[in-house]
Parts: sequence; structure tokens; C-alpha cells
Amino acid sequence: MLHRQSAQRLIKFFELGRRDHLLIPLLMLTILIFDWRTPLGHAVGIGYLVPLILAGRSASPRVVRVVASVCSGLIVIGYFLAPPSIVPAAMVMLDRTVGIAVIWTMVKFLSGSTQEDQRLQTAFEAIPSGLLVADGMGNIVLVNAGLERMFGYTGDELIGQPVERLIPERYRGAHPSQRAVFFHSPSARPMGSGRDLYGLRKNGSEFPVEIGLNPMKTNTGMTILCSVIDITERKQVEERLRRQEVLHRVFEEREAVSRNLHDGILQSLYAIQLGLEHCRRLLTTPSQPVLPQMDARIEDVGLVIAEVRDFMTGQDPPWACTLDLRAGIEEILQLHRVGERPVLGLHMVDPDSMVGLSREEIKHLLYIVREAISNAVRHASAESCHVTIASIEGRLQVRVEDDGAGFARRAEGNGRGFGNMEARARQIGAAIDIVSAPGRGTRITIAMARREIHVTS
Repeated sequence: MLHRQSAQRLIKFFELGRRDHLLIPLLMLTILIFDWRTPLGHAVGIGYLVPLILAGRSASPRVVRVVASVCSGLIVIGYFLAPPSIVPAAMVMLDRTVGIAVIWTMVKFLSGSTQEDQRLQTAFEAIPSGLLVADGMGNIVLVNAGLERMFGYTGDELIGQPVERLIPERYRGAHPSQRAVFFHSPSARPMGSGRDLYGLRKNGSEFPVEIGLNPMKTNTGMTILCSVIDITERKQVEERLRRQEVLHRVFEEREAVSRNLHDGILQSLYAIQLGLEHCRRLLTTPSQPVLPQMDARIEDVGLVIAEVRDFMTGQDPPWACTLDLRAGIEEILQLHRVGERPVLGLHMVDPDSMVGLSREEIKHLLYIVREAISNAVRHASAESCHVTIASIEGRLQVRVEDDGAGFARRAEGNGRGFGNMEARARQIGAAIDIVSAPGRGTRITIAMARREIHVTS
């Protein structure tokens, strides 16, 4: 459907302004008076071509035909009002008839021109992308319906406004100089080649656009026809493709790591397990105290092999897949109990403090606790290690404390294990505090504030 307001602006030189509406009847009345005062035989009727041509500036063929009909009628009326003449009546009639014929010939010409204008207007409005025409000063003189829909403005709100109104504020300062460069060497080309361009809607939102510039010479000077295309969907597709490509690379890297684990570390672990089992068979005396320890180590190697397999398939170990933080910690403690030492325990101060935790938050908390307990058992030679779960000032607090060798944090540096713990804490929005000193053990505290929205995978 033709957008009437924009269509009427398209051919500005063919508009019928308010002043023309008054001028046309005034001209016809003047010519009629002149015809009334002029003796018959003079071609006064030709003067009616002036208001007819003026009417031809309208985009409506109906206006042209109405004016032509009135002019034809006035030519006939003038025949009866004009003073008599010595010119034969036949010549007078011929003169009047030719005048009417010339008027209707002009109507045919003007109607054809008007139809061309209407076809141009219809094509301008039918283009789905946004179109605007700007003058040499950068002011908008014409827009189509597509651009109005795209930016949320009406044509009346944009006509006469600078094009910078449709540009985000951060780009407006440089735009006048860029426009001057274009006018210095005008040519049809895309705007901002190699740069991301954005449009600014009436509601203040921005969206990515693609802009084409086409210079046009008119009788009022150089103007620019700008085509604007909303490329939001294209950008979204590109972003999805980029993410898919990143995921594909990650998958390939994971596959490479899995192959290396299977062909390297996993085979080494299998060899260690087989070696321990062989040593176990060589120790035939059941009373030897080393047997339980060896059985435990064989079981530990089996657990490590299972964890490596889980990692290779993208799965977490069973203790990390629970929805019960307490049960997960108990399982971790059980995995690290060897004989009577070290003494490992779990203390619950407030059982309700764990309510509402997501699976992802529990998983990362368990990985942090496991790393802390493993360090206490394997590196710090701790005699005891205790895990405490409490709620302090509305914050869930998980504390792992051991009496091991401890360390000087600065001298030790940010090892991979501690770095991983800090990264996992950040990922779930928790704070982590690591306190240690040589000979005084280590205390690791993870604090998480209660909140309505929890971290999910």
C-alpha cells in the first residue's frame, strides 16, 4: 500500500502547494475577464494552458482533468461574453475549438507524466529496505515507509532534520567531516567499509546497519540517496557460526587431550596398577601389615583411572555429580582415608545453610574442597583435616582446616591447585581466603552470599 505522505514528497517539483491552489482559480478568473474584454477572434483561450500546467505539478490526474474541464467551460463562456468582432463566426468557432483541443492534448501529456511519477513513487515505497534522501547540508528531505518502520519515526518527524539524528551519539562528531569528504568526490559506494555501523531508533536502542550511498544531481543541487539495511539477523547468524566454530575447536582440542591421556597417562596408570597387583601377589604372608596399604593404593589407582576416563568422556566423577553438598564432601573424605591417619571429619553447624544451591555451585565447591583435602594429605603430611559447613551473617561458609606443614604463600607462589580453586570460586561468585604459615597448618575458607539467582551450567 502506497504511503501517501512519503509518496507526495518524492517528486517535490510536482507537488501542488497551498499557494498554487489559490493561484490556479485566480489565473482562470483573470483569463476569463481578459477574454470578456477582448473582441472575438483572438486566441485568448491559449492562456488557460498556464493554470493547466500549474495543475500538472500535482501528483493527481484527477486535479488535471478537473482544471481542464473548467478551462474548457470558460472558453465556451468567453465566446458568449466577448465583444463582437469583424472576424467570421466560423473562424471564431475554429479558434475556440483549437483552444479546447490544445488543452486536452496537454491533459494527455500531463497525465502520462503524472503516471510515471506515481510509478516512481510506488517503487520508492515498495523497496523493503530503508531509503532516505539528504541534501548537501546533511538534512533529510525524503524518507520511505521502510525507513520509518526501521527507526520508529514518522516522515514528518524526520523531514528537515539532520541525518545525525539517526546515528548513535558517539559517532556524530566525526560524521560532518566524513560527509564533506564524500561530497568532494561523490560516487556510489558502501558507507564505512570495514567498520561496524549502527543506527539509532527513536526509542534509543541501537542496531547494526549496512548503508549504501548514491549521489544524485537535481535542479536544487547535489543530494544523496542512502539505502539502509537492518543486518541484526545477519549479525546473529554470524555470531552463532562463530560460537559453533569455537565449540568445534574446543571439541577438537578436547579430543586431542583425550587421545594423549589414553595413550600416555592412562597407560602409565594401568602399568602402575598391574605392578602393584603383581607385588601384592608376591607378598604371600597375610600377616604382613603392608598388605592393607597396598590394597588401598591399588584401589586408589583404579579410582584415578576411572576419573581419567570420566574426563575423557566429558563427565564429572560420581562424587561431583551429587545435589547434596554434605554427601559429596563425605565421599571425598572417604576417598582420602588411609588407615588411622590422617583423621578426617565433617562438622555441620547449620544444615539449612546449603538449601537452594544449584548443581553447578555444589560441583565447584566440591572440587575446591577435594583440592584442599588432597593437599593436606599428600603434601602437608597433616595428622588431621576437618571440613566445617556453617552459615555466618547470611553467607554460606565452607572451611577446610588442617594441622599440616603449612607454607609461606609468597614463597610458594600461586600454584596451579590454588589458582584453580580461586578460579572456581570466582565462577560461582564466591570469595575464597587461604591462610597458611610454615609449621602452622592451612585454613581455606569459601564464603558464598545467599541470592535469588544461582549459577547454572
